Amino acid sequence: HMYRVEPIYGETGPIELPNCMYKVDSVYCEADTSGISRPELVQRLEARQEQLLKKLESLHSVVQKTRESLSIGMEKGTPSTGQISASSVSASMQSSSSTAPGGAPPLDVVLGASPGRPPFSVWPLKRLLGERRRVLLSCHTHSSVSGLPRRIGDLGRLEAGGIGDSRSFYDLVLTLVWKQGAVKTSPSRIDGLRYLGRLLDPSYESLGPVEATEVDHWLDQAHHGLLHGKNKERQAVLKALNAQLGNSPYVLGSSPSLADIALWSAVLQLDLLSGAPSNVKRWMKTLNEDPKFKLPESCLVPEVI
Repeated sequence: HMYRVEPIYGETGPIELPNCMYKVDSVYCEADTSGISRPELVQRLEARQEQLLKKLESLHSVVQKTRESLSIGMEKGTPSTGQISASSVSASMQSSSSTAPGGAPPLDVVLGASPGRPPFSVWPLKRLLGERRRVLLSCHTHSSVSGLPRRIGDLGRLEAGGIGDSRSFYDLVLTLVWKQGAVKTSPSRIDGLRYLGRLLDPSYESLGPVEATEVDHWLDQAHHGLLHGKNKERQAVLKALNAQLGNSPYVLGSSPSLADIALWSAVLQLDLLSGAPSNVKRWMKTLNEDPKFKLPESCLVPEVI
């Protein structure tokens, strides 16, 4: 070789390589928050939670008193949550209907309605409920109403018989109050229909989740699409109903259901029959001839209030 150079480093032991490029001290530390006030948002959430708990306790107390007044006991094996369902009310009413009058007080249901939008659904429901229990339907006029149209008077005469009986004779007392502005002040009247539907035997909710959901869908269509919808929305509901009735004689099969009652009542209230599709007209004719849906002739034609 041309020239020789001595090593420029001495012999050392094994070199330990670092396992990271560089080290940085932690930027975190546990702070002492004992002297720091909690954010205002957390305090508001806690206050709201306390209010909700108080409301739940109040509702629990009301339900307990209602259950005691209806003589409904909690079944063995069910959680003692103080909850009461329409099925338990229905069971209580069925048992009381087989006993002599003068036992448990009747269940009172008060409905408000405008003379311009009579809830025709009350009458077929009353007849269906009357198959298993004693039902009284009475009509009263609020001071805000100066006069009633003819068809309202005819509806009242349907219930003329039996009014003289004592209220204690009945299991269920339905009170219909005619008053102005009832449609605006009670936009969720469909919930009253749902409640009465739960008192039927069997109730629509006991028929299975699929059918119960379908009934709820058509109840919403009757309420939001027809009774509280604009012309375009009403026509869309009638079109969907017409298609549904092309597959079966009634909305959900071979027999009338709570959905039929709600839709039938809405079509009558709004006088939509004359411009309805063919299947809807056929369906309405079938229901109007059914004894459970029978109404005075004056209720089947529009009347100017």
